[in-house]
Amino acid sequence: MVVFLYCYRCTRMKHILIANWKMNGLKGDIHNFCTQPFPVDISENIQNKTLILCPPSIYLGLACAHAPENLLIYAQDCSAYEKGAYTGEISVAMLADMGVKGVLLGHSERRIYHGETDARVGKKLAAALTCGLTPVVCIGETREDYESKQTQVFVEAQIAATLDSCDYVSTLHNIVWAYEPRWAIGTGKTPTQEEITTVIQTIRETLEGKTGNPTPHIIYGGSVTAQNAHAISTVPSVHGALIGGASLDKDCLAEIIRQWGSF
Repeated sequence: MVVFLYCYRCTRMKHILIANWKMNGLKGDIHNFCTQPFPVDISENIQNKTLILCPPSIYLGLACAHAPENLLIYAQDCSAYEKGAYTGEISVAMLADMGVKGVLLGHSERRIYHGETDARVGKKLAAALTCGLTPVVCIGETREDYESKQTQVFVEAQIAATLDSCDYVSTLHNIVWAYEPRWAIGTGKTPTQEEITTVIQTIRETLEGKTGNPTPHIIYGGSVTAQNAHAISTVPSVHGALIGGASLDKDCLAEIIRQWGSF
């Protein structure tokens, strides 16, 4: 997965575009992505964005070793535990030790296929913050909640349950939130611009109501393609995108970069 994130050390905001490779790609694909340049004609478009690649965990070391300066490497998930007898788990300390800079948490596929709860995501969030990794926390409603017009209620409850599991007040500015409606993942369907605006406003108000501080970055994820990227980018409250299948093709990703607006 490739992600463009806000650079908190910079004086101005950057777009966040996330390309999630999920369980796709082999060693050669990762190497080629990291070493082969994007088309020259999008070089200026990349300047106001932070690009992050999140490959399958087995290739994180390879990606960290070959990533150019303008490409950050993030993990697709992490363990909530510091260390111990947790077969198959990868701790945040291990990720940081390898050079990984951040981690995607609570992706809809983790919730659907692995039964991941808000409480579990909150514990992983706490672990990531403790170790200095930038978390990208995914939240979003199911189709049932969307069709019954319960999206805002669902999202508010998700945020509360997630933050209840970690000490977030002093580190909220280090969290990127991704509105990722579960019903849109892999379906080719996306909410309208008005719906995205409404939900992101709900997310922002909920977070700011809990802390009294502004929320730096909220991005959108869910069937983002080269065909709809520009339309999504024109929603004023959207600071970037979480990109799935469309990011596997570098030319397609380059087109999304072209389509995405500039601050």
